[in-house]
Amino acid sequence: MSVSRIIKYLFITIFIISAILPFWWLVSVSLREGNMFSQGWSILFPEKITLDYYKKLLFAQNNLPLVKFFCNTLIYCLLGVTLEVVLASLAAYPLARLDFKGKNFVIFMLAALLALPSQANTIINFITIRNLGLYDTVLGVVLPTCVNVFSILLLRQAFLTVPQEL
Repeated sequence: MSVSRIIKYLFITIFIISAILPFWWLVSVSLREGNMFSQGWSILFPEKITLDYYKKLLFAQNNLPLVKFFCNTLIYCLLGVTLEVVLASLAAYPLARLDFKGKNFVIFMLAALLALPSQANTIINFITIRNLGLYDTVLGVVLPTCVNVFSILLLRQAFLTVPQEL
């Protein structure tokens, strides 16, 4: 083996260890009992494994309603992804298959909108949601982000790859 190859493998090994070590530390600290600050390096290899911290976290619903947070996230994600796929495909299919006047201009404007950061629409979206009476509701969270320009262009390209006969 050459010296350069040994150095390369050594560098890769150090990189992998430095990437895995924080995750390993988090998992080992969460699975041990007692004070973690007096343990030193033995904290990476707990002698006794326990799930007490996870039990405390899951069953402390009065202080931290974790199950409710998880269910809310699941609802927001499912609703958001469903609306995203349905509405973006409804916009992308005509751009891929139909010929109409101004089609290239619409595609160009959509591509130009990709240059705008998403934060540019935050105030406009907030005012619109508040005026529609959707403030502090599930739809108020999901609707402003339910259609993304990137999704429309991505689905348009996917529709172009499918033969028109299908």
